[in-house]
Amino acid sequence: MSAVTLDAEVQLSWWGRKTRESLLFSTINGIIRNPQGMVAILGLVLLVVGAVGAPVIAQHDPIAQDSAGRFLSPSTENWFGTDELRRDLFSRTLFGLRASLAVSLISVAVGTSIGVTIGFLAGFIGGILEAAAMRLVDALLAFPGLIAALAILNILGPGVRSIGIAIAFFTIPAFARLARAQMLAEKNKDYVLASQALGARPVRIIFRHIAINAFPPLLTQMALLMAVAVLITAALSFLGLGDNPPAPSLGGLLNVSRQYLREAWWYAVCPGAVFALLLFCLNLLSDAINEASSPYQRRR
Repeated sequence: MSAVTLDAEVQLSWWGRKTRESLLFSTINGIIRNPQGMVAILGLVLLVVGAVGAPVIAQHDPIAQDSAGRFLSPSTENWFGTDELRRDLFSRTLFGLRASLAVSLISVAVGTSIGVTIGFLAGFIGGILEAAAMRLVDALLAFPGLIAALAILNILGPGVRSIGIAIAFFTIPAFARLARAQMLAEKNKDYVLASQALGARPVRIIFRHIAINAFPPLLTQMALLMAVAVLITAALSFLGLGDNPPAPSLGGLLNVSRQYLREAWWYAVCPGAVFALLLFCLNLLSDAINEASSPYQRRR
C-alpha cells in the first residue's frame, strides 16, 4: 500500500471517528436538553430500578397469601393494597413490570438486529436479493401484529418465550424497511465512495460507516416499538396467554381486576398507573430522540 493511500485511509478513519463522536454527542445532548427527554429518562430509570430491584424493594412475596385480610386498601404495609387472595399488589406489580420489560427489551433487540441486518444488506447489495427480501418483508407486514402474535402462540403454545418470539417476528419487517431506506439514502454519499476506493470491505462499510449515520431513525423506531411490545405483552397476558398463574404480569393483573372494580378500586388503578407511566415515558423518549436527531429540529 502506498504512502498516499495509507495517509488517506488514516484521514478517513479519523474523520469517521470524529463524525461518530459528534453525531452521538449531539443526539445525547439534544435528548438531555429536551424537557420531554429528561422526563422520559427519569421515568424509565425509576421503572427499571423498580423492576430490576423487585426482589429487594418488594415488601412481600408476590405469590404468598396473607391471612390478615383480602382487599386491604393501600397503606404503609401494603402500598398498593392487596388482591382477592390477600397477595400484596405492590410486589406483584413490580414483578409483573419486570417480566414485561424483560420480554419486550429482549424481543425488540432480537427483532431489531435481524431486521436491520436484512435491510442493510438488501439495500447495499440490491438486485434480486433486495427484491426477494423486500417481498418477503411485505408479506410479513400484511399480517397485523396482534393477529400474527396469536397465530404464533397457537403454534408454540402460551408462555413468555412464545410471546418474545411473536414480538421479535413482528418487529423484523418494520426495521428491515427502515434500514433499507436509510441504506439507499447513504450508500452513494462521498464517504461511502471514499471507503470503497480505499478497498474497505462491504461489511466494514455497512456496519462501521453507514450504520453510524443511519442509527438515529432506528433508535426512534426502537423506542416506539418498545411501547408497542409492552402493549402486546400486556394484551396477550390480559387474554391469559402470558405467564401461568400465580406468576404476576401487568396484563394479568388488569384482567383479573375487572371483576372487583367496585370492591377494590386500587386493584386496577395502581398496576394501570404503572403501565400507563411506562408507555408515556417510552413515547416521550421516542419524540425526544426524533427531535434530537432531526436536522430541521436542530436548526430551529
